[in-house]
This record gives sequence, C-alpha cells and structure tokens, in this order.
Amino acid sequence: KPLVSGPEAKRYLRSATDTYILFPYKLDATPPALFAHSDLICHYPEAWSYLCSREEELRRREDAAFDDEQWYRFGRSQSIDKQESPKLIVAQTAPCLRVCYDAEGQFYLNNVRVNGILTDDANVAWYLLGVLNAPVCDFVFRRIAKAKEGGYYEANKQFIAPLPIPDAPPSGRGEVGKRARELQELHTCRRDTIVRLDQRLQSAQTSAIRPALKEEWLWSDVGTPATWKQSPEAPAGLRGRELTAWAKERHAEALQERLDALDLLLQPGARLSVENTDDELALTIDGREALRLYDRTDTPFIAAQWRHALRDLNVTESFDARRLVKLLLALRTTQESTLRDRILSLDSEILALDQTIADREAAINALIYRLYRLTPEEIAMVEGG
Repeated sequence: KPLVSGPEAKRYLRSATDTYILFPYKLDATPPALFAHSDLICHYPEAWSYLCSREEELRRREDAAFDDEQWYRFGRSQSIDKQESPKLIVAQTAPCLRVCYDAEGQFYLNNVRVNGILTDDANVAWYLLGVLNAPVCDFVFRRIAKAKEGGYYEANKQFIAPLPIPDAPPSGRGEVGKRARELQELHTCRRDTIVRLDQRLQSAQTSAIRPALKEEWLWSDVGTPATWKQSPEAPAGLRGRELTAWAKERHAEALQERLDALDLLLQPGARLSVENTDDELALTIDGREALRLYDRTDTPFIAAQWRHALRDLNVTESFDARRLVKLLLALRTTQESTLRDRILSLDSEILALDQTIADREAAINALIYRLYRLTPEEIAMVEGG
C-alpha cells in the first residue's frame, strides 16, 4: 500500500510517494484480521519471503513482545480499518497547517508523522480543505499548537480539533469546496511540472559547470587570494608567505562583508524572488534587492536554475548566506538547445501557475473572511501575523 509520511503531506497537493508498506491484513473482516501463514505463502509468496527476511528484528520489537506465531503483525492496530477511507491528510510537524484531500482513500498514513480527518461527505471534505488551508485557521493554529525548533508546530488532534470552522450555508460551503478542489488541482500540476523541470535539469544531458564557480563570480570585489596579491592595496613590504597570508585574510574579509549583508536580509520566513531579462539577473529578498548581475552567458538559463533552487525554500534561523550562495553557484549547463528551451518553457509554466494560484488563493481567502465575518482590522491582523 502507498504510504504517506511527513515529507509527502503537503498543502493542497495530491499525495505522491515512493514508499510502500506491507499490509498483511484482511479488510473484509471486522475487525481486520491478520493473514495466516498459509494464506501469505499461497497468495503472496514474495511478501512472505520479504517478511521472513526480517523475521528476527520483527520478533525482537518491544523487548520480544512479538516473539510468537503472529510476529509479522503491526505494533499497533488502531485505525487500520480506516486507511482506505477518503480523508483529509494533515502534516503533523510543519511551519503552518498543511492539508490535502485523499478523495479516493488511496493512501495509507504513517500516523506518527501524519494525521487524518475522516468525513463520509466529499462536499464537507472539500469545504474543510479550503477552510483549514486558509489564513484564519492557520493564525489560530500557530497560537495554540506546541512550538518546535525552526519555526515548526505540532498538528496533533488536540490542536486541530479546536480550530474554528464557519457554519456556512450550503451555498457558501459549495463555493469554498469548489475553489479548494481547483487549488488542489493547480498545486498538484505545479508540483508535477517542477518535477519535470528537475528531471531535465539533473539529467545526463546537462553537466555541472567546470571549473566550479566561486564567490567572485557573484561579486568581483571579493576577488581571490591571487588577485589580492596583485592588488594596489597589497602592502609594499610583504613577500612570500606573509603576502599570501595577507591576501587570504583580505579575501575572507571582503567575502564576509558580502555574506553579512545577505544575512541581514535572510530573516526567518523571508521570501526570495528571481527576476531577469535577456541580460540582467536580480535576486530580491522580501522585495529588497540582494544581488544584481549583468551580461552573464545565457542569463535566462541561469535565472531558471536560480528560481528552481530557491522555489518553495523555507528560510529558517539556520539558513544563512553561505547556504544561499552555495545554491546560487551550483549551476549546470547543456549543449542541447532543445533541452535548454524546454527547461525555460517549464520555468515559464511554473511562473504562470504561481500567479494563477496566488490569484485563486486570494479569492478563496476573501470568501472565507466573509464567512467568518471578519472586519478589515481583523483581516489585517491575520495576514500580518
């Protein structure tokens, strides 16, 4: 069965996972019954072979509490009869509420990392999806949930159950649900398009730029120890090792000045954006220009890679300028014009999706604010908050 864990539980994203769990239970029994050895050997011989390969460690679980004839059973049996139900999927540890809808009951949940909200009414589920992903519930959630390191919170039942859900009329629920369904489709399309771009960018048809780019590619005044040794600023009396030591020190100081300037902009939650023309490339952080380059070879291709590297980046307290610079310098190149053009086309598709999603999210948020009957001052508090 496909298993969703924390990394796959994303806001408005139809789940996708490469992880599967062996589920040796009959769901047509009440409660679900463990398959007998003979059934597994007869009907699922490869699954049984795999379980037998892990028999020793499965028996050792919890101080050998599973060292018996049913050694391959699950450690906990709660909710195993609910896994194939349609459900909202909630990431358990996240910087904000992250909810998606498994409308077909296709995915199983790693309940240590993901929670599920059950409803047998699809219209209610789509409505809840829109409300839980909107700013008001997230505003409340981040004030009642248990805080974790790095700006994360625990989305356990005790913090989800109290969240305020507007008792909207059927027409209001239907409109929110319709918009939430559309947003899940748009976000999922965006995710899949990003994957397609990444596959091409990391393929064997591209290669890392050699020699590897250094910081002076971003800032010429940072230089290198070699250029500092030739600089007019080099003290006249220094030679040999003393001159080399001075040059390395001056290079390090110049680089640190640039990094410090970036660190001032890289506050937790900062939004990074890349803009370009055919010959100009700019990086902004929360709307403030952090870097601008001119006339680099194939500026649009560089811009597409920067956007890809920084897309959906969560800037936390541990993310600093050195990590940002490393991302900016990890560029690839290709000699295939068709591949290059396709990467640029996919980048443009993602930018268009970003704008469409932003417009649709603003529309659903405005609708949900009306359902809560929020004043302009309250909306400003929620959005500022």
